[in-house]
Amino acid sequence: MMVAALSAERGRPRVNRLLLVDPVHPWAEYEWQQKLLIDCPPALTLFGPALLHSKLLQILFLRRLYGDPRLVTPGTIEGYTKALRQAGTLQYGTGVVRSWRKDLSDLDRLSAHLAKIPAAVVWGTEDHAVKVESAPRLCQVFEDCEFIPMPGVGHMPMEEAPEQFNAIATRFLGGGCRDGHC
Repeated sequence: MMVAALSAERGRPRVNRLLLVDPVHPWAEYEWQQKLLIDCPPALTLFGPALLHSKLLQILFLRRLYGDPRLVTPGTIEGYTKALRQAGTLQYGTGVVRSWRKDLSDLDRLSAHLAKIPAAVVWGTEDHAVKVESAPRLCQVFEDCEFIPMPGVGHMPMEEAPEQFNAIATRFLGGGCRDGHC
């Protein structure tokens, strides 16, 4: 969203459609644990290394992102935790969280520049990371916005329901949607 808003603000729009999937956005409400990490630097400083080294914390964290935690397999956990061990990943992730409030404030300020871009907002109804209840407010930013809930799915619909997600994405990005409806 930020690239689309910035390029439109500068008079050089580069994005002609936005497929937003369980997106973080300025109008979402967050749970106390998320607010603690976002607003309390010492908590973030402790959480990052703990996530890197605690298998239990990794499992709990990933299971929370899925609508059906039974879909989190040992292979899923290994795939995500392997990425955590890459040099610079932890620093990058904590940097994203540290700039969270500023980045979302900037996006809020620029959001009027998104109005003319057709958007599909795909959301797992069981998303615990970014609540689906915030989707209508996000859609208000766009003149042409289709909200597509995915029942029973969590924060990563492309992993939990890949066939359904890919069909939605293909129709929207391929131009098969009519009047903003997929």
